[in-house]
Amino acid sequence: MFNPPEKIEDEINELKGYIQCAEKIQKEIFSLKQKLEKSRIIEKEINDLKAICGDPDTPEDKRKISFEDLLKRVKTYESPGLIQEKIDLLNEKLKDPCISPDNHARYQSLIYKNTHEAPPHA
Repeated sequence: MFNPPEKIEDEINELKGYIQCAEKIQKEIFSLKQKLEKSRIIEKEINDLKAICGDPDTPEDKRKISFEDLLKRVKTYESPGLIQEKIDLLNEKLKDPCISPDNHARYQSLIYKNTHEAPPHA
């Protein structure tokens, strides 16, 4: 009728093993969810960069993010080296012979705001 105490103890230990396994799986799922969320954030940042840097003919109002917002984001969580890379990108855009005068002035202003150097005179 009743199981002997040793058998009950074995069953309890087996259940404890299952519980430990379930806890490990739960921790792994949580870790994977965090990695997935981080990758989604990175993917959004990449898409934002593509919206800015991909097609120079894309009008400002059709872009997902403005240059100003991008630089604010970069300053928020990127290293100074990456900020310099973004500034270098803006400097490259200034060399484009097809750049509009408005964008030229805006890019110079952004570079000035982020480097505290005087903008070059056109």
